[in-house]
Formats: sequence, structure tokens, C-alpha cells
Amino acid sequence: MKALQPTVLLVDDNFINRKVSEQILILSGCLVHACDSGAEAINHIRVRTYDFVFMDCMMPQMDGYEATVEIRLQANFKRIPIVALSSLNDEAHHNKCFVSGMSDVVIKPLTMEMVEGILSKYAKVS
Repeated sequence: MKALQPTVLLVDDNFINRKVSEQILILSGCLVHACDSGAEAINHIRVRTYDFVFMDCMMPQMDGYEATVEIRLQANFKRIPIVALSSLNDEAHHNKCFVSGMSDVVIKPLTMEMVEGILSKYAKVS
């Protein structure tokens, strides 16, 4: 039986990074909705169901950490995998991601191997 196409919310304020990541997610078999801010991500979450969120950490106004905290406050989204997209690769940053409620961290640039690893790691067992 063929696995269902995961629905992903991609959040990144950088247009080029967002478009590249979006194409990688699509090539990995995902249905992607993309937006460019934490506040917009929260609005998307309120009206749609997603299997995964890939969240940029550093964004103006509402960053990925704040957006993740807000998403986690909503009962329906306590368990959705929120994956940090970051250019920072140090323990303090990773801890900040996990404290905010993110499930995992991937270091930019996103690759198909990273996406496939995340999808398989958090695949729902039926």
C-alpha cells in the first residue's frame, strides 16, 4: 500500500531559502504550504491540518521559537513534529529549539536526505 502524501507547513522569511526548501520537500513527496513569518504560520495552523512543520528560527517580528511556543499552546498541535530549520549548529541553539517545543533540528541547506530522515523518524505507525 502506498503511503499517504505528508502535508507540510514550511515557514521561512528568506524567499530563496523558502523556494529551495519547498522544491526539496515536493521532490520528497510532500504537499507543501509555505509562508514567510511566524504569525502567518500560526494562522495557517488554525485553519489547516499538517503532518509536519519546518520552521525557520530567525525571522523578524515573530521568530520560529515564539511561533512554536504559540503553536504548542493549542491542544491539537502538542504532538505535531516541528522541525527547526537553522544555520546555527551548536548545543545552546539546539537547546533553545527544544525548550521552545521544537521536535528536531536540521541545519540549512535542507537536503532530500534530511527530509527523508525526518519523515521516516516521525512516520505515524498504523
